Amino acid sequence: MKFKSQNKTVGLDVGQSCARLLVLERKGKKLAIARTEVFNILAEGILDEQELYSETGLGKWLKEKKLEKAKLTLGLPQYLCTTRIVNDFAPNVKQEAMEQMVNYETTQLAGLSEDSFLSDYQSMTPAYDIANPVIIGFCREMLSNEMLEKAEKVPFELQELTMDALAMANAFLNLHPEASTDDTLQLLIDIGTENSTLVIMVHGNVLYTGSLMFGAKRFTQVLALVENCSEEDAETKKPGYVPDWDDEDSPFLLAARQLEQELRTAIENWRAGEIEALANQMVSHIWLSGGGAKTIGLDKHLSRTYGCPVDVYGPEVTDIKSIDSTPAIDPAFVTAYGLALQTSGDAAYSISLAPTFIRWRHKKLDRLKYLKTAVCFFFLTLFVSMIYADYWLTKQMEELNDGMDELRKCDQLVPKLDSALEQIEYQQRMLLPFVEMGGRSKVLLNTIEIVQQAMEPGEWCFYFADEFSYLNVKSENKEEPQPETRPAPTDMFGTAALQTEPVEVVDKNRVNIQTMPLLSSMIIGGYTPVTNNKRYAGVVRLQSKLRENPLFISDKVDTIVEEWQGRGLHASLGWNQFLKPQRAAIGEYTEYKLILPLSRKLVDIPKVAPKPNKKNKK
Repeated sequence: MKFKSQNKTVGLDVGQSCARLLVLERKGKKLAIARTEVFNILAEGILDEQELYSETGLGKWLKEKKLEKAKLTLGLPQYLCTTRIVNDFAPNVKQEAMEQMVNYETTQLAGLSEDSFLSDYQSMTPAYDIANPVIIGFCREMLSNEMLEKAEKVPFELQELTMDALAMANAFLNLHPEASTDDTLQLLIDIGTENSTLVIMVHGNVLYTGSLMFGAKRFTQVLALVENCSEEDAETKKPGYVPDWDDEDSPFLLAARQLEQELRTAIENWRAGEIEALANQMVSHIWLSGGGAKTIGLDKHLSRTYGCPVDVYGPEVTDIKSIDSTPAIDPAFVTAYGLALQTSGDAAYSISLAPTFIRWRHKKLDRLKYLKTAVCFFFLTLFVSMIYADYWLTKQMEELNDGMDELRKCDQLVPKLDSALEQIEYQQRMLLPFVEMGGRSKVLLNTIEIVQQAMEPGEWCFYFADEFSYLNVKSENKEEPQPETRPAPTDMFGTAALQTEPVEVVDKNRVNIQTMPLLSSMIIGGYTPVTNNKRYAGVVRLQSKLRENPLFISDKVDTIVEEWQGRGLHASLGWNQFLKPQRAAIGEYTEYKLILPLSRKLVDIPKVAPKPNKKNKK
């Protein structure tokens, strides 16, 4: 589980004889060791873990170093943890499916134990035809919770909890990044006081982690035996003591062979369960770390034994100077350095065995940046919206004020416009009789021309009239009713009374422009010859031709079925008397009478504009 990167992280490696603390500080994109501290457990006279993890132990020491509020990362000894390398997971597996498979593997490894386990996993680089190698780390949940309780007693804030073996691997890959592309077999050995930790790596992938039952205390016991002194004095003499590695009977050589035996057993166990391509590889390089790696000549002895380079590695500690006054490496701080890398976010392996509460807290802290971003974005959006709303409202207010000014001006102009419209309407209606009467003759001539073009030889029209002439002629034949005469009123003596009410005299020559009818159609009548015994074929053809002309409404050009009256009747009777005796000579003719509705009127009667409602001044 990889947590967010931090600017300052602290790694605390608590061993059997001393506790080492390393502070990493980020400077730009690089990490630098800010300080290192060592707490000698034996010299302080601390007897057990209960005293060590208390305010008088580590608590007092951290307070003296002004690190009591620091967020620390602790490591679990490898003999308390287990790792498993799974090579048969399918590639491109989704995270949810991967978590289910890891939980299944953890359950299988837990076996019949009634204890609950904490686990975490991480995918490694594909190599040696393994598409998705996965390393799984797990430990008892009770152990993780105990470490949290110890940290709370000190007290200090437990930031992260991981395995010492992975801390070694993280430190090694950070100090020697070229190892991540090295395909050869490399061993990392951290020699502690009573135990050692072994890590087998290929191509930057951790293939095996284990604990060896050998520690640097064995060399201290041998030195005490050789020098015939106590182990406390031997521990003081050990940094400068040079053992004789060429003497076959040297106690140091016998102690080193115990280390070799432990290594041989661990490597054989690893080879037995590894794929053939990796199991057959020989060890190409051995890297030593821990306090026991400072034993003079041990690296050369192991180099002769395994026939490969053996080097001591570790971070450069400013408190230790080499001969040329440059910072020298200290292998004892490898684990503390790897633990600090775990929380800084720069570790290659970020498997966490911290309690569930701490993991949950880290997830919340990791997501806090998204919450901060969302809050900032929300308030920024709100601020921009408020500015825009203020600008928009100000602009709208200005537009409304301008509109109100225009409305005030319009309120002053509307009465004048209404008066002008009334004058225009009056003048238009005064001109209406002139335009209507003057245009009727033109319509009549156009109708005559159109009908003439539509007729064929042998056809003729004897009647052209507008609708008003046709209708007036019809009304002339009817007897107009005489107005009813009433006797003049008389008084009681029979004398005619004087009529005081004025009598309205109507002038028949006056035109009422409000009710004046407009010309809308023409009436024609004539004859068409009968051909092939089709009496109405000519009438239908003439009617179709007239419908094609845009002057008339095509779908309303039709035949008038009613009988002739007035002038049309006289004309029709005359022609019938003329044609009847000549049927044998000139043939049969069909009489027709058509109405030709006009598609548009000469003028449009202007409509009276509605008067505006009076405004309530209140």
